[in-house]
Parts: sequence; structure tokens; C-alpha cells
Amino acid sequence: MIKPESIFKYFTEDRIDLLQNGLFKFSPPKEFNDPFEAYPIFKSMAPHEAIDEIIENFDSEPGYHEKILEDCLKNDC
Repeated sequence: MIKPESIFKYFTEDRIDLLQNGLFKFSPPKEFNDPFEAYPIFKSMAPHEAIDEIIENFDSEPGYHEKILEDCLKNDC
């Protein structure tokens, strides 16, 4: 796990006790006021065409889906 060099915590000066006591609360993402703040971003391994082909041929022979993805990764599609 990569550790950040800095962590920022915003608070008002009446909460200086946070620094004095070294007590910090880190809110879980479900308590954030912006629902997209911790929304994960996933990059697809393959373009939509390859994914559509996999879905259309869902019941194909074993290894078929892996071959489509491997070809896609090799050809940088």
C-alpha cells in the first residue's frame, strides 16, 4: 500500500484539540456529502464491441471469452 506524504484535514480553530490530542475522525464514504466523492472509476479491459461479443456468445466453448480479451490486450483495442 502506498502511503501519502500528506493528509489534509480541514477544521475550524476552535477544534485545535484535534492537533493537540492527535485524534482524527475519518468518515466512511457512505457519510460523505458528495455521493460521487468516493465513486470508483473502472477502466474497461476491452472495448464495448468485444464485451458485446462475449455476451452474445455467452454459452460458447471454454476459453472463448479469455481469447477475446487476450487478443484485445495484445492488439491494444
